[in-house]
Amino acid sequence: MLCTSEAAVVLHSGSSLRAPLAARARLPLPLAQLPADDEEPRWLPCHTTASLEIEHAPIGDLYDAYCDLTRMTEWAPILQSVTYDPATRVSIWTLGIPRSLALVARAAGFAEPAVRWRAVSAEERDRHLLRWRSLSGIENEGSVRFEEVVTEQGGPAVAMHICLSYRPPFGTRALAESWLVQSFVRRQMLTCMARLGRRVGGDGDIRLVAPPPPEAEAVLIARDDRLADPSPGEGDV
Repeated sequence: MLCTSEAAVVLHSGSSLRAPLAARARLPLPLAQLPADDEEPRWLPCHTTASLEIEHAPIGDLYDAYCDLTRMTEWAPILQSVTYDPATRVSIWTLGIPRSLALVARAAGFAEPAVRWRAVSAEERDRHLLRWRSLSGIENEGSVRFEEVVTEQGGPAVAMHICLSYRPPFGTRALAESWLVQSFVRRQMLTCMARLGRRVGGDGDIRLVAPPPPEAEAVLIARDDRLADPSPGEGDV
Protein backbone atom coordinates (compact mmCIF):
# COMPACT_ATOMS: atom_id res chain seq x y z
CA MET A 1 0.00 0.00 0.00
CA LEU A 2 1.20 3.50 -0.79
CA CYS A 3 0.30 5.07 2.52
CA THR A 4 2.83 5.10 5.35
CA SER A 5 2.46 6.32 8.91
CA GLU A 6 5.04 9.07 8.29
CA ALA A 7 3.51 10.31 5.02
CA ALA A 8 -0.21 10.03 5.81
CA VAL A 9 -2.13 12.96 7.25
CA VAL A 10 -5.89 12.69 7.85
CA LEU A 11 -7.79 15.56 6.26
CA HIS A 12 -11.21 16.31 7.70
CA SER A 13 -13.74 18.69 6.16
CA GLY A 14 -12.52 22.26 6.43
CA SER A 15 -8.95 21.29 7.30
CA SER A 16 -6.00 22.68 5.39
CA LEU A 17 -4.06 20.61 2.91
CA ARG A 18 -0.53 20.54 4.28
CA ALA A 19 1.85 17.79 3.25
CA PRO A 20 4.96 16.68 5.14
CA LEU A 21 8.13 18.30 3.85
CA ALA A 22 9.20 15.11 2.09
CA ALA A 23 5.87 14.93 0.25
CA ARG A 24 6.14 18.60 -0.79
CA ALA A 25 9.61 18.25 -2.22
CA ARG A 26 9.84 18.32 -6.00
CA LEU A 27 10.82 14.97 -7.45
CA PRO A 28 13.81 15.41 -9.81
CA LEU A 29 12.97 12.19 -11.63
CA PRO A 30 12.21 11.20 -15.24
CA LEU A 31 8.69 12.00 -16.36
CA ALA A 32 5.96 9.46 -16.95
CA GLN A 33 5.12 8.88 -20.58
CA LEU A 34 1.77 9.59 -22.13
CA PRO A 35 1.80 8.30 -25.70
CA ALA A 36 -0.58 9.97 -28.13
CA ASP A 37 -2.83 7.82 -30.24
CA ASP A 38 -0.56 8.02 -33.28
CA GLU A 39 2.65 9.62 -32.00
CA GLU A 40 5.83 8.64 -30.23
CA PRO A 41 5.79 9.25 -26.44
CA ARG A 42 6.65 12.83 -25.46
CA TRP A 43 8.67 13.94 -22.46
CA LEU A 44 7.83 17.33 -20.96
CA PRO A 45 10.33 19.05 -18.67
CA CYS A 46 8.25 20.03 -15.61
CA HIS A 47 6.49 17.44 -13.51
CA THR A 48 4.13 17.54 -10.52
CA THR A 49 2.36 14.66 -8.75
CA ALA A 50 -0.16 14.44 -5.93
CA SER A 51 -2.04 11.61 -4.22
CA LEU A 52 -4.88 11.20 -1.75
CA GLU A 53 -6.50 8.20 -0.10
CA ILE A 54 -10.29 8.62 0.12
CA GLU A 55 -12.57 6.55 2.36
CA HIS A 56 -16.30 5.82 1.90
CA ALA A 57 -16.21 6.73 -1.79
CA PRO A 58 -17.00 4.03 -4.38
CA ILE A 59 -14.29 3.93 -7.01
CA GLY A 60 -16.84 4.04 -9.83
CA ASP A 61 -18.49 7.17 -8.43
CA LEU A 62 -15.13 8.92 -8.05
CA TYR A 63 -14.12 8.00 -11.58
CA ASP A 64 -17.42 9.06 -13.14
CA ALA A 65 -17.45 12.41 -11.30
CA TYR A 66 -13.87 13.24 -12.24
CA CYS A 67 -14.28 12.21 -15.88
CA ASP A 68 -17.32 14.48 -16.25
CA LEU A 69 -15.01 17.29 -17.30
CA THR A 70 -17.78 19.89 -17.43
CA ARG A 71 -18.01 19.57 -13.62
CA MET A 72 -14.30 20.15 -13.14
CA THR A 73 -14.89 23.73 -11.94
CA GLU A 74 -16.73 22.24 -8.92
CA TRP A 75 -13.54 20.51 -7.78
CA ALA A 76 -11.01 23.09 -9.00
CA PRO A 77 -12.17 26.66 -8.28
CA ILE A 78 -9.12 28.08 -10.08
CA LEU A 79 -10.69 26.90 -13.34
CA GLN A 80 -13.07 29.41 -14.87
CA SER A 81 -14.64 27.04 -17.39
CA VAL A 82 -14.28 23.64 -19.05
CA THR A 83 -16.22 22.55 -22.11
CA TYR A 84 -16.17 19.03 -23.55
CA ASP A 85 -17.24 17.49 -26.85
CA PRO A 86 -17.90 13.75 -26.32
CA ALA A 87 -17.84 13.09 -30.08
CA THR A 88 -14.22 14.20 -30.44
CA ARG A 89 -13.14 13.86 -26.77
CA VAL A 90 -11.75 17.40 -27.06
CA SER A 91 -12.05 19.82 -24.14
CA ILE A 92 -11.35 23.55 -23.82
CA TRP A 93 -9.97 24.81 -20.50
CA THR A 94 -9.77 28.33 -19.05
CA LEU A 95 -7.73 28.87 -15.88
CA GLY A 96 -7.74 32.13 -13.96
CA ILE A 97 -4.37 33.37 -12.70
CA PRO A 98 -4.58 34.30 -8.99
CA ARG A 99 -3.44 37.78 -8.01
CA SER A 100 -0.78 36.26 -5.78
CA LEU A 101 0.89 34.77 -8.87
CA ALA A 102 0.25 37.63 -11.30
CA LEU A 103 3.87 38.81 -11.24
CA VAL A 104 5.16 35.26 -11.64
CA ALA A 105 2.75 34.69 -14.53
CA ARG A 106 3.86 37.87 -16.31
CA ALA A 107 7.49 36.87 -15.84
CA ALA A 108 6.61 33.56 -17.51
CA GLY A 109 5.09 35.37 -20.48
CA PHE A 110 1.40 35.23 -19.56
CA ALA A 111 0.12 38.79 -19.88
CA GLU A 112 -3.59 37.93 -19.77
CA PRO A 113 -5.45 37.26 -16.48
CA ALA A 114 -6.44 33.81 -17.76
CA VAL A 115 -4.72 30.91 -19.52
CA ARG A 116 -6.47 28.69 -22.09
CA TRP A 117 -5.69 25.41 -23.81
CA ARG A 118 -7.34 22.61 -25.79
CA ALA A 119 -6.86 18.98 -24.81
CA VAL A 120 -8.00 15.53 -25.83
CA SER A 121 -8.83 12.59 -23.59
CA ALA A 122 -6.27 10.20 -25.05
CA GLU A 123 -7.28 7.14 -23.02
CA GLU A 124 -10.08 6.16 -20.65
CA ARG A 125 -10.29 2.92 -18.68
CA ASP A 126 -13.50 2.61 -16.71
CA ARG A 127 -13.12 2.99 -12.93
CA HIS A 128 -9.36 3.11 -13.29
CA LEU A 129 -7.55 5.58 -15.56
CA LEU A 130 -7.91 8.80 -17.53
CA ARG A 131 -5.07 10.21 -19.64
CA TRP A 132 -5.01 13.46 -21.54
CA ARG A 133 -2.69 15.57 -23.70
CA SER A 134 -2.96 19.13 -24.91
CA LEU A 135 -3.61 20.02 -28.54
CA SER A 136 -2.93 23.76 -28.36
CA GLY A 137 -2.14 26.43 -25.79
CA ILE A 138 -0.06 25.37 -22.78
CA GLU A 139 1.67 22.11 -23.65
CA ASN A 140 0.74 19.59 -20.99
CA GLU A 141 -0.21 15.97 -20.51
CA GLY A 142 -1.05 13.80 -17.58
CA SER A 143 -3.08 11.06 -16.00
CA VAL A 144 -5.34 10.40 -13.05
CA ARG A 145 -5.40 6.88 -11.64
CA PHE A 146 -7.87 5.29 -9.21
CA GLU A 147 -6.94 2.23 -7.18
CA GLU A 148 -8.87 0.32 -4.52
CA VAL A 149 -6.71 -0.05 -1.40
CA VAL A 150 -6.98 -1.10 2.25
CA THR A 151 -6.24 1.55 4.89
CA GLU A 152 -3.85 1.01 7.78
CA GLN A 153 -6.95 0.50 9.94
CA GLY A 154 -8.12 -2.30 7.64
CA GLY A 155 -10.98 -0.44 5.95
CA PRO A 156 -11.61 0.03 2.22
CA ALA A 157 -10.53 3.20 0.44
CA VAL A 158 -9.59 4.53 -2.98
CA ALA A 159 -6.12 5.89 -3.73
CA MET A 160 -6.25 8.68 -6.30
CA HIS A 161 -3.05 9.74 -8.07
CA ILE A 162 -2.65 12.69 -10.43
CA CYS A 163 0.47 12.97 -12.58
CA LEU A 164 0.95 16.19 -14.57
CA SER A 165 3.80 17.24 -16.87
CA TYR A 166 4.02 20.51 -18.78
CA ARG A 167 6.36 22.68 -20.80
CA PRO A 168 6.84 26.24 -19.50
CA PRO A 169 7.58 29.12 -21.92
CA PHE A 170 11.16 29.37 -23.15
CA GLY A 171 13.56 30.57 -20.48
CA THR A 172 11.18 30.06 -17.53
CA ARG A 173 11.88 26.47 -16.56
CA ALA A 174 13.76 27.46 -13.39
CA LEU A 175 10.78 29.57 -12.35
CA ALA A 176 8.33 26.75 -13.09
CA GLU A 177 10.43 24.36 -11.00
CA SER A 178 10.71 26.76 -8.07
CA TRP A 179 9.20 25.81 -4.72
CA LEU A 180 6.66 28.66 -5.05
CA VAL A 181 5.22 27.44 -8.34
CA GLN A 182 5.51 23.73 -7.58
CA SER A 183 3.80 24.05 -4.20
CA PHE A 184 1.01 26.11 -5.78
CA VAL A 185 0.41 23.55 -8.55
CA ARG A 186 0.46 20.63 -6.10
CA ARG A 187 -1.89 22.46 -3.70
CA GLN A 188 -4.38 23.00 -6.52
CA MET A 189 -4.23 19.31 -7.42
CA LEU A 190 -4.77 18.24 -3.81
CA THR A 191 -7.63 20.72 -3.36
CA CYS A 192 -9.33 19.33 -6.46
CA MET A 193 -9.06 15.73 -5.23
CA ALA A 194 -10.16 16.61 -1.68
CA ARG A 195 -13.26 18.48 -2.91
CA LEU A 196 -14.15 15.55 -5.14
CA GLY A 197 -13.60 13.09 -2.29
CA ARG A 198 -15.79 15.05 0.14
CA ARG A 199 -18.58 15.36 -2.43
CA VAL A 200 -18.56 11.66 -3.29
CA GLY A 201 -17.37 10.15 0.00
CA GLY A 202 -19.25 12.35 2.46
CA ASP A 203 -17.72 12.27 5.94
CA GLY A 204 -15.06 9.70 5.13
CA ASP A 205 -11.46 10.50 6.00
CA ILE A 206 -9.18 11.82 3.28
CA ARG A 207 -5.49 11.05 3.75
CA LEU A 208 -2.55 12.65 2.04
CA VAL A 209 -0.14 10.00 0.78
CA ALA A 210 3.22 10.16 -0.92
CA PRO A 211 2.65 9.84 -4.69
CA PRO A 212 4.34 7.03 -6.60
CA PRO A 213 7.49 8.11 -8.46
CA PRO A 214 7.21 8.46 -12.24
CA GLU A 215 9.11 5.24 -12.88
CA ALA A 216 6.47 3.40 -10.83
CA GLU A 217 3.78 5.05 -12.95
CA ALA A 218 5.51 3.69 -16.06
CA VAL A 219 5.48 0.18 -14.56
CA LEU A 220 1.77 0.50 -13.76
CA ILE A 221 1.04 1.65 -17.32
CA ALA A 222 2.92 -1.34 -18.75
CA ARG A 223 1.07 -3.69 -16.38
CA ASP A 224 -2.29 -2.18 -17.36
CA ASP A 225 -1.47 -2.55 -21.05
CA ARG A 226 -0.78 -6.26 -20.54
CA LEU A 227 -4.04 -6.71 -18.63
CA ALA A 228 -6.02 -4.81 -21.25
CA ASP A 229 -4.50 -6.77 -24.16
CA PRO A 230 -3.33 -10.19 -22.91
CA SER A 231 -1.11 -12.27 -25.11
CA PRO A 232 -2.61 -15.37 -26.80
CA GLY A 233 -3.11 -18.15 -24.33
CA GLU A 234 -2.61 -15.95 -21.29
CA GLY A 235 -4.90 -17.00 -18.48
CA ASP A 236 -5.60 -20.44 -19.96
CA VAL A 237 -5.70 -23.32 -17.51
